[in-house]
Amino acid sequence: MGEDGKEYEYKLVTTTSPPEGFSAANNWNGDGKATVIFNDSAGDNAGKVETYEGTYCEAKRSGYGKYTYFNGDVFSGMWDEGSKKGYGELVYAAPKEEGEGEEGAGPKRGGKYFGNYGAITSSDGVSGALDGSENVRNGEGTFVYLNGDRYSGGWSKGKKAGQGTYFFKHDRTRLVGTWKDGKIETGKWIFPNGTYYIGKFENGKPNGVGNWVFKNGHQLAGSYTQEKKGEEEAAGEGEGEAPPVEVEAKWASASIISVA
Repeated sequence: MGEDGKEYEYKLVTTTSPPEGFSAANNWNGDGKATVIFNDSAGDNAGKVETYEGTYCEAKRSGYGKYTYFNGDVFSGMWDEGSKKGYGELVYAAPKEEGEGEEGAGPKRGGKYFGNYGAITSSDGVSGALDGSENVRNGEGTFVYLNGDRYSGGWSKGKKAGQGTYFFKHDRTRLVGTWKDGKIETGKWIFPNGTYYIGKFENGKPNGVGNWVFKNGHQLAGSYTQEKKGEEEAAGEGEGEAPPVEVEAKWASASIISVA
């Protein structure tokens, strides 16, 4: 939340019992507690309350602090100028039982992220903030999903980017490679028995020319084509990325290579 928003009232109450009327507009440094109360202009969120407890610099969240959102999400970590920046842990509230599984209910929330927020290093080696995007995942971090899946690797502007590994709990397979805008582009699809596919990916599945490599050393070259099965879904609140478009990937073999 910004310190100057118009849809809520921000009250800072310090540990030193300040005079009556002391608010976030004052030049407060040190430990403190704050309450955010949403007013009538916030629509459906009117009357809801959020809290922060931690350190301040000139009345803005700075240093380590814990922020509890009205939906039950809890962030514990570093702040700078009122925004998340540096290492932090964000635990998303689990979905409510009521409404689960209902048609049109949308993606389930939940899971947790622990890693970096804020500044990244650009292609020219310059590190800096991202024009107000300090509140999103940037840098190295791990997201543990509600279903037990886990991604560890790079993030940029809140989405998977750079080198990373996604582990699927249900079949113990892994996607290891290069990611962009939340989706894997090139890399390996690795199975528990050591077999893996290497090539390009789209919509979370193989696409184009690639090789299957088996534990005995044999390789099967060929290519995948994709057939779209559904529409792209909206992003879940716990992830911030839209899931891949549902597609069926069809394999066509080209040659078998035997490696001694």
